Amino acid sequence: MSVGMLYEPVRKNRLFAVGLKYSDVNWDCFADVLSAFERRIDQWYLAPVRLLRDQLGQHGAFAALSICCLLIDCLCQFEAGKVTSNRDLFIKFIKKRLPHYRRTVNPPIEFPKVDTRNCVYETDAMTGAIRTRQLKNIADVLYYVYRNGILHSAHAPLCGVISGIKNRRFAVTKKSLATYRDIGPRGAPCPVVVIDPWKLFSEIERVFQRYLARLKASKETARFRRRFNTKFSDSFGMNITAAR
Repeated sequence: MSVGMLYEPVRKNRLFAVGLKYSDVNWDCFADVLSAFERRIDQWYLAPVRLLRDQLGQHGAFAALSICCLLIDCLCQFEAGKVTSNRDLFIKFIKKRLPHYRRTVNPPIEFPKVDTRNCVYETDAMTGAIRTRQLKNIADVLYYVYRNGILHSAHAPLCGVISGIKNRRFAVTKKSLATYRDIGPRGAPCPVVVIDPWKLFSEIERVFQRYLARLKASKETARFRRRFNTKFSDSFGMNITAAR
């Protein structure tokens, strides 16, 4: 696994985190590296969601779930040692680290396939019907409806709802919130997945803390550390392979 860097920071001029320049960090000390990393992740992802959570009402729910999706993207790349993510990496991470979200959606949600090159839905050449895939579990829904919906379409489709739920991480509503129109059985009820962004955030925050604890553990495998180094070097322009 190679450690590459597309760019390098001018350390004395570049902030690594708020109030922390690259030149302030001892890059040969792994404890300092992890402290800086934790500070940056907290400032970019965790602290903003905490601020949104402290607002009255549900006004920050959409933004909070958007950040949760970004943080899952971030953590799955660090854990796997990849410089970017894809569907398999994202969904595999959820099923492994957020096991409650493996729950089956039955019946599955019919969801459109996208021609990403032309920014349209894929259609059958003969019939013109929109091609679909089935979302069979909550992890699928988090990826396609929320992660892709928010980041690529600027909203979650109508088979998803973002809202706080009392005593539940999510809910699957099979009637009353949406029906199929141009995909699936026309007019039939479409299952709708309601995600509580605040509970998802709390679980992801715990996943991050466990990840940090593993990085700090001296008994952790070299392979685990190499994966972290690979993503870190690509993202932040610092080769930390020699840090001890």
